Amino acid sequence: MSIQQISALPNSPIQVMVEGKLVQLDEATKCAESVTPQPAQPWHGFPIEFLSGKAKSDQLPSMYHPDVFLWHGKVGCGMSRMTSGCYTYDAVTGPGDTLFVQENFEIDRSSFQTTDFAGIALAIRPAELNLLFPEEIKTLSLSGFQITKDKALDNLLSLMEMEIRNGCPSGRLYAESLSIALVTYLTQTYANGKPLKSIGNKLAGQNLQKVKSYVRENLANELSLHKLASLVNLSPYHFARLFKATIGMAPHSYVTEQRIQEAQRLLKSDRTIAEIAAVTGFASQAHMSDVFRRRFGVPPIKLRKQWNHS
Repeated sequence: MSIQQISALPNSPIQVMVEGKLVQLDEATKCAESVTPQPAQPWHGFPIEFLSGKAKSDQLPSMYHPDVFLWHGKVGCGMSRMTSGCYTYDAVTGPGDTLFVQENFEIDRSSFQTTDFAGIALAIRPAELNLLFPEEIKTLSLSGFQITKDKALDNLLSLMEMEIRNGCPSGRLYAESLSIALVTYLTQTYANGKPLKSIGNKLAGQNLQKVKSYVRENLANELSLHKLASLVNLSPYHFARLFKATIGMAPHSYVTEQRIQEAQRLLKSDRTIAEIAAVTGFASQAHMSDVFRRRFGVPPIKLRKQWNHS
């Protein structure tokens, strides 16, 4: 059975094969409930779910993971024993532990015991992987079954969780950037395959100007890493790396900075805050206010008043 036959559509719930039937993750585990919020804007990164459940001991039937799968525990402890072919895996996990399983990993049988728990599940599917790394990675070659306590993974998954819980205001560009950062880190730290190749050191001047011009002309629209990379004939992975090496900030940070600068300029006009948020590409007036509070310590309406009285 191939991944292509059973992988779900992008942004759909994480699924596994249980006794030959494709089911959602919460159904497969028998003890977990999905508590993933529905964000105001779509999440454009790897499929991710927030799960929680009550203490339980149970046995599970055969289970097949079509995609690379990560589980990051936030609350609770668990013990499990899994048999896959001639191998037996014993797992003990607690808060801060990340468990990951390679694609096409089949568990013949398993048993588990857990306290009340909560955590983050994420699947790295070939469709999204190929979009972000079309020339570099066909599959993420992780070694079977691993458990690690890794602060960098914790930080990346926490950033994804925060973005989703906030309604995905930062858009596609940020979600794609986090997804690239996750795969790059896993490849460099845990994968068995060849390291990612590097192409060049910086963007050529004319290519940088092409990207800057496109961003300036399309601030009101949703921007994607894939689109920006295509302007200079690079993969999203290589583009993000070279862009940061050239100007010292990631593409999503640069776009946010341009939106802030344009919004500052428009605050000196008579346009409403809502209109300014819309034409500068912020997800909403509330999103623009949050960004301004983090940057200037006050919302845009107070900043406007300060300028008017200066």
